[in-house]
Amino acid sequence: MKQHSRYQTARHLLIFWTLFVAIGAVGGALGMLLDPSGKRMGMDTMLPYFQILPFAEIVFQDFTFSGCALLIVNGYNTLPLDQRTEEVFPDQMLKYSTSREQTLITTTQLLCLFVEIQEHPDCKEERIQELLSTTGRYNRYTDYSEFITQ
Repeated sequence: MKQHSRYQTARHLLIFWTLFVAIGAVGGALGMLLDPSGKRMGMDTMLPYFQILPFAEIVFQDFTFSGCALLIVNGYNTLPLDQRTEEVFPDQMLKYSTSREQTLITTTQLLCLFVEIQEHPDCKEERIQELLSTTGRYNRYTDYSEFITQ
């Protein structure tokens, strides 16, 4: 009997997640570009709330800019995990995320968190609390090799 590989499981989960996000991004972008008013998707009532954002008078009069941004921002990285050396989230994002008390976490880090909690349920509450209290980059699981191996 062949031993079950966590690498294959992680690979399949990441492929599924990538396709899920990509299909959602394309669908959302098409919805915004085909109906920039947002009425068909029920998003037209959100436009007034966007008016407090910077450059709202230019980019948030309808959903055209948001639709284009959704297609552009969701990119694909062909570089294997073990060859990636640059930060996933550039320094320019830190000021924005920390000022809004947001956590920057990658899909790979999220998968490692899931795997660790599955293998060590006793650390679940601690890891979740750590994630929820992090502002800026989430620094755990930057070395994923303990959880994902080939």
